[in-house]
Amino acid sequence: MRARCLILGGIILASTGRAHAEVGPSEEARRAFSAGVILLKDPDGAKYEEALSQFNRAYRLSGSWKVLGNIGLCGLKLERDGEAIAAYEKYLAHGAKEIDIEERAQVERDLAALKAQVVQIHVEFPIGASRLTDERTSAHGARLVNEYPLTSTSIDLGLHPGQHVITLRFASDVAKWEVKLDPATTVAHRFEPVQAATRPATSESHGARTAGFVTGGVGVVGLAVGTYFGLKTFSKKSESDPYCTGTLCDPEGLRLRNEAKTASAISNVAFAAGLAGVAVGTYLVFFSGSAGTKAGSGLAIGSSLVAGRPTLELQGAW
Repeated sequence: MRARCLILGGIILASTGRAHAEVGPSEEARRAFSAGVILLKDPDGAKYEEALSQFNRAYRLSGSWKVLGNIGLCGLKLERDGEAIAAYEKYLAHGAKEIDIEERAQVERDLAALKAQVVQIHVEFPIGASRLTDERTSAHGARLVNEYPLTSTSIDLGLHPGQHVITLRFASDVAKWEVKLDPATTVAHRFEPVQAATRPATSESHGARTAGFVTGGVGVVGLAVGTYFGLKTFSKKSESDPYCTGTLCDPEGLRLRNEAKTASAISNVAFAAGLAGVAVGTYLVFFSGSAGTKAGSGLAIGSSLVAGRPTLELQGAW
């Protein structure tokens, strides 16, 4: 297939064809057409996608059939076969005898080749999809990416046969369909609604707050127990004083001193557990549901007896 390009009111740019009268009275249409031609002549290689956009704009502004040949050419090169077929058919129908014989013969050959292999696909998708992207590698190794805006919940396209990756894009997600399209076939596909994997943050947060209140309550009880046995320690110590001289005590004094030591140990452990409970409870109530808390972060607080002494342990990951 040979590349062709028809210039608005000008000369031939490539291959066959002949000069045409102006596309229309609109100067804006002329500028759009000229921009498309310049893009096709880019020294780094024809930019068919950008040129197609300009030619479509020129056609919308002018309504001239003379632009359709260029639209068909760009569609052919981009493997937007359905659009190329539609443009070429209109070009031949409206141009009729005004089209150069050799140009008409070339377009008819291109059109026949396109119709012989075009794949008609019908795609359905849920509400909320913003655009559909078709990506494939051509027989010449070129990566082709065509985007189609979506205005309803289905779209019909005429695509080139071969391996395709068709992507449906939502506001915050994508769905893909990888398919090999055989020549001259009809294919239908339905994209199912994308199920977002969301965390039940509200439920987890409420559960953590409840656990925080319970843990904090237990901590308060621990502080109360620690206070009680702390007071009992002083009481037993005072009761033992009449029976002791310094560190020397009679049997009754030793009994009271031992009870004071036991009460002191219980008081220390209860205070440590109480402080831990209050700390954990506060953390769960005020910080567990915050958006800024990282996954895997946490705080572990515990108490234990080391070498006969109560200790408070804090461990965390942030």
